[in-house]
Amino acid sequence: MTISIGLIKWPESKVASVRLYLTFLVEVTKSLNLTFDGCNHDPVGITQDYLDGLITDTDRKLALSYWWGCFDDKNIRSFKDKPLLMSRLAVCFLSINEENVDEIGEHLSWFIEVLGFLNCNLSEVICFMGEYFEFKSIASAP
Repeated sequence: MTISIGLIKWPESKVASVRLYLTFLVEVTKSLNLTFDGCNHDPVGITQDYLDGLITDTDRKLALSYWWGCFDDKNIRSFKDKPLLMSRLAVCFLSINEENVDEIGEHLSWFIEVLGFLNCNLSEVICFMGEYFEFKSIASAP
């Protein structure tokens, strides 16, 4: 089996696709012990609350605004500063919704890249991705 983001079989439902993506992010982040301790805008907690139906996408967008505000013109290109990388990770959690679900593969790719910049074990992430998602066979890929 080939594991490739482009070969993931996403559900036809936009809502189901977003839920599948967000649940993957939550599970990976927990398995890697990445936390946003002491943060009022904890993207993992916000995402879990969203998945549990406790908050709306509007609440997620408000939190997303906070995390985008953590960047400025001087450090937008920094990929070594851990707080900025954690901000980028937060954006991964909060930026996908039913309106932009067609970009879900790009968002997942960026999530994995950010984990790499955080020096996480990407082999573990890819292995989990292979277990979590269903993939199209290469012969049936568009």
